[in-house]
Amino acid sequence: MTAAQRSSVSVPERIVIVGSSCAGKTTFAARVGSGLGLQHTQLDELHWLPDWVARDPDDFLARVIDAAAEERWVMDGNYQKVRPHLWSRATTIIWLNYSFPRVLWRCLKRSVWRSLTGETLYAGNVESFRRTFLSKDSILLWVMTNFGEKRRRYETLLSSELTNHCTVIECRRPADAEQWLKQQTLNDVLPAS
Repeated sequence: MTAAQRSSVSVPERIVIVGSSCAGKTTFAARVGSGLGLQHTQLDELHWLPDWVARDPDDFLARVIDAAAEERWVMDGNYQKVRPHLWSRATTIIWLNYSFPRVLWRCLKRSVWRSLTGETLYAGNVESFRRTFLSKDSILLWVMTNFGEKRRRYETLLSSELTNHCTVIECRRPADAEQWLKQQTLNDVLPAS
């Protein structure tokens, strides 16, 4: 089913965006937040401390619960520990279920760019050339070894009772995501008939 077929008529209030690493979750979530006037929170921003140290799991969970307590938001990320707390508050979950070649290309492009520019990420962290291409923590390696498993897991999770209360949107191409956002933006602007 396409994004347009599964989208709700009313504008969603609390949106979770999930998908493979490098699918474009954060970029799309920022656009959704801007387009619909929702507070955008990156789960990575709440999770990482300087030098790529993970925040204490209980502290991370508490921060996510606080952010999810707000009435209107969009959050992006794939953290299993916070999923039940976050998804239970969501009115819409969007799965960026893009093809492996597209995700791998985005990962490579993004990683090269970040390595060359030294772009600052959450908590002042940067993706160095060494970390990206020569490390066991390589995002490229992560995508190549986890893509299929993540896809299978989301197929199961998004049809489970965890999502019975909300609208689930599966976007198989970036055009699906753009179409959904355009429709939601129109719904937000046009008066109800």
